[in-house]
Amino acid sequence: MIAGICGILSLNSRTVDPDRLSVMTQYFRSSSPPVVYAGDWYCVAQAGYNSTGYEGICLLTEGNITVCFEGRIDNRRSLLRQLEEEADCSYARLVLRAYQKWNIAFASHMSGAFTCVLIDNDLQRALFSTDHLGLRTLYYHHGSNAFVFGADIRQVLAGASLSPTIQRNKIVEFLSPVQVIDEGWLDPDTTFFAGVKLFPHAHSLVINRDGMARWLKYWEPPQRLERNQLSSEEYATHFQKVFYEIVTNHLDTLYPVGADLSGGIDSGSPAFVAQDILQKGGRANHPFHTYTLVYDFKESQDDVDKVRRILQRYPSITGHIIEADDLNGPLEKGSFKIYRSIARPCVMNLPESYVALNQKALSDGCKLLLTGEGADYYLEGTDVIWDSAFKGRNWKYIKQALSILCSRGHPWLLAHYLFDYAILPLLPFGISHRAYVRQYYDHVYKKIYPDIFSDTFVSSLNSLLRHQRDMLLKNNSLECWSQRLEHELLFPPNHIWQGIPVDVEVRHPYLDRRLLDFGLSVPPEFKFEYHDGKISHYGSRKVLQRKGLKGIVPPEILESQVKATYGSPVVRRLKAYLPQVFAQSRQSLAVEFGIIKAEKFREATWRVISDENISGADEILPWLDAVLHLELWLQATFEEMPSTRLL
Repeated sequence: MIAGICGILSLNSRTVDPDRLSVMTQYFRSSSPPVVYAGDWYCVAQAGYNSTGYEGICLLTEGNITVCFEGRIDNRRSLLRQLEEEADCSYARLVLRAYQKWNIAFASHMSGAFTCVLIDNDLQRALFSTDHLGLRTLYYHHGSNAFVFGADIRQVLAGASLSPTIQRNKIVEFLSPVQVIDEGWLDPDTTFFAGVKLFPHAHSLVINRDGMARWLKYWEPPQRLERNQLSSEEYATHFQKVFYEIVTNHLDTLYPVGADLSGGIDSGSPAFVAQDILQKGGRANHPFHTYTLVYDFKESQDDVDKVRRILQRYPSITGHIIEADDLNGPLEKGSFKIYRSIARPCVMNLPESYVALNQKALSDGCKLLLTGEGADYYLEGTDVIWDSAFKGRNWKYIKQALSILCSRGHPWLLAHYLFDYAILPLLPFGISHRAYVRQYYDHVYKKIYPDIFSDTFVSSLNSLLRHQRDMLLKNNSLECWSQRLEHELLFPPNHIWQGIPVDVEVRHPYLDRRLLDFGLSVPPEFKFEYHDGKISHYGSRKVLQRKGLKGIVPPEILESQVKATYGSPVVRRLKAYLPQVFAQSRQSLAVEFGIIKAEKFREATWRVISDENISGADEILPWLDAVLHLELWLQATFEEMPSTRLL
């Protein structure tokens, strides 16, 4: 299912042609037809999830105002009280009332995942808003006579009558080390297609009928650490309070609830907190399902047995184990082609299994699926805590950490470690910023990439890397290295968080604005704890979850010292599809467009196929995976839209 809003605003006093909207709505894939409304200078359409049963009308006109909304409002009950509305108030009416109370600042009062447009005919303007993290995407083309927008790039290309033209500079960006190695994104607002832009997260846009536009950013992630609590226990208690509030919001549904469950802390927390809330709220019999994807089933048997033992203690949970060895292929090559997106090449590791999991949840009656995705980026914790601990004068923590480190390693190794992670971050005059970039963006700083690319592509890549390095060196406004890492992993959003468009709405409690506000302001030394009893580096991480959810999440999950992985399909996918997709290099678009060298790429592919022990050892793996995804995306795009050009 492709959910979202789309539409056309006619600018400069022109009228709108509703037939153009009908072309755009063909790209909605929904069990029910989209809702459409046309005014004298605009036409809009909406197709959305119904994951709670409370959505109600999502496109309405009241007086001279039209509201078109898609998504969800997680703090719905709180807004109902503030706006003095009845419990059955629809999302669109809630947005209208919020606009009437707070004007263009209404989105700053909403937590959730949404896109919306509000047409105010009295003021002859349209107001667009997206959620804080771009969990719901919205693309647009701002022409001289029309503003065209849609949840799918195809809608914008069709509505604006744009010839699909792929921008070569986005391919260079996609294959740069920031994207491939560091999961970053340099220019998130531009897309692979010329003339189409992505609506930035946490923004509102006011566009008048004469075409004048004004952007307003209504939310910023915290830039400074809050040191108003004295211990990790206090921060953990605060974490529990916020997390419970968020998960409670997600349980505000009439339908069965689903949750993915890998056995790790991040995925286990939403599932078992949800169970605790349902039990204590008198809803113990509310249908609840968990889904565990398993690769290399025989090798993962111990982990699978662990999940099954845990679920036996929760008779109200219906657990499902999904063997996914045959579900590791790319979307473009398998039976799930209908779900592929043309926004950009899919870089998910588990695309086919992702769709299969959601289809299984749908067959069980679930309309939403809780996931633990996102916590690693800002809550996992790292031992890069020293500059924060010194700046916060946390002498007790520093003394304890040094004592433990001295007892575990050679003095010379300890001195080297402290120089890299305690002294360098505290140096003045920009020295620490340069050291940070060299430490964490080594591939960008030294221009490290494989020799599979053509000379022309390398020239463009080198130019981009110089620009990326300069940008990273200028980004020095945050207090400590760990805080920089967390912000750069999350902002600007580097992932299509809503994922592949399926009929089940995927929910991300860890990406809620309220938890981001809290988690990104917690000093890093309270997320990573040196302790004599910890037998692994991983065992020292995730302190807020381990302490805040103790007695709620099963101890087998919460006290784990090894990160659960359940196997990886990446190497298997590469071995299966690299020779298949690049069997004849003359047919490869990556070769035809001068992106890769056929011989060098063939040699790298052969090394992957012939070596049985390369998993995690060969640095070229992520590059081959990225090129494979790019090639599949290019082939599928040119097949779907033969008139596509490469700029």
